[in-house]
Amino acid sequence: MRKMTPMILVILMLASVLSSIDVYELQEQNEFEETSARSGPDAEVVYVTSPRETSYVDSEATNQLLAGEPTNFKAYLRNSGDADLDNMQYTVTIYNSLNGERGAVATDANGADLAWSNDKAVCGNNCQAVLIAPGDYVEGGESTLKTTDGTEIVWYPQAGNYIVEVKVTSIYLGDPGNDEISFPVGVKDYHDIQIDMTWLDANGAEVNGAVEGTDPVDFKITADLVSSLPTMNIRNTFVAISITNADVAGSSSLTEAIGVSKTVTTSDDGEGNAPTDVRLIVGHDEDVNTLDPFSGELTFTLTPPADGDYSVAVSIESYDVFDNNAGCATADSFCERTIAGTDAEDEFSGNNFASIYGSATTVHDIMLTDYYL
Repeated sequence: MRKMTPMILVILMLASVLSSIDVYELQEQNEFEETSARSGPDAEVVYVTSPRETSYVDSEATNQLLAGEPTNFKAYLRNSGDADLDNMQYTVTIYNSLNGERGAVATDANGADLAWSNDKAVCGNNCQAVLIAPGDYVEGGESTLKTTDGTEIVWYPQAGNYIVEVKVTSIYLGDPGNDEISFPVGVKDYHDIQIDMTWLDANGAEVNGAVEGTDPVDFKITADLVSSLPTMNIRNTFVAISITNADVAGSSSLTEAIGVSKTVTTSDDGEGNAPTDVRLIVGHDEDVNTLDPFSGELTFTLTPPADGDYSVAVSIESYDVFDNNAGCATADSFCERTIAGTDAEDEFSGNNFASIYGSATTVHDIMLTDYYL
């Protein structure tokens, strides 16, 4: 009992002291200390709008970049602190993606690192911005990211998988958790077939717009190939031609092959066996001395009606490509395959067809040359 008495007295004294302290004041003091630790300017990468993150749904990729097409970097950079931000730098770095993990810094076609920096994004002396108020964004919103000398950062990507990082730095520490954003970006090779059609005048020159008249008139169809693979071609490209209220050699519906006749490789087993044959091609002819790709061209003569409007429409029906595909003899072989209809792999289908229009009018003129009473 004698030993318990001092302990009871101590407990009563502590209870008396604690009861005199306001719990709200303790909470307020704790919040003040936490806020004070984060006060001041805070440079933040809020969101990157270009390039967009590549995502996969059922193995189908969305938001992939096209190889060789120039890409700018755009982002929202903000001062998320509670004081003016007068010092900020940023970097843009592209890394190789190795099974989804960040690898080494990627390089361009010339071997240069894909890394850029801007040491004068925000500062007081000859900089792109002098001061960013609390809550405000660099450039007032979305920024096109630049290098220190003010040149816009441009990436000409090669096919592959990458991780893009946008990172800000400052003499003010702020919250390190909002200093950078990194995300995966996929880049794919592509091809785009471009179909065009135009009327021709009596001298063979192209005519803009519609034509008028009842005399036979020529029109021309052209096919071009744009590809990230400089030596690619398409073969045996067939186009469907539909003619309304007129005809070509008595027909209103035609299917024709378009291209330039060239000798090209038709299969390659990777062991030195690569037979060739003649094909109608659009694109490159596999000759290393050829600088420019070949276009396909067809010319027809249309017979208009005596009266009324008429039109011609053309669209791609099918074409062959030469690549490594499941139909080849072995997994390492290259061979030809046909692409048609809904299986089309052309990147931009909106230029796979074209139309032209015309009108014809027969004028009836009755003239009185003489009369008698």
